[in-house]
Amino acid sequence: MSDAISFRPMTEADLDAVLKIEYAAFSHPWTRGIFSEGLKNYHCWLMFEGSQQVGHGVIQIILDEAHLLNITVKPESQGRGLGLRLLEHLMREAAGHQARECFLEVRA
Repeated sequence: MSDAISFRPMTEADLDAVLKIEYAAFSHPWTRGIFSEGLKNYHCWLMFEGSQQVGHGVIQIILDEAHLLNITVKPESQGRGLGLRLLEHLMREAAGHQARECFLEVRA
C-alpha cells in the first residue's frame, strides 16, 4: 500500500464505479436504487488509494447512534488493511455527528 489513502463523500455521479465494486464483492449486492436512496438519507463515503477508488461505506446516524449499513473493499484490494482504514474513517464521521455507539446491520 504505497499510495496515500483518501476519502470523499459519494455522489450520484459515482454510482457506476460504486456498483462495479459492489457487484464484484458480494453475491447479493446493493442496487443502484438502494445507493440512490442512501445518498439522500445516509452518510455515504468513497475510499481511494491514490486516484483509484478501492472501497465505499455507508452509515446512518440516528441521534447518538451510528448504524454501519455497508462497507465494501474491492476484492483485489482486500487483505491489506483497507477495510480497517475505511471503518476507522466511518467511525470518525459518526463521532463527528455525536454518535456514541455503532451497530452493524447485517443480512442473514
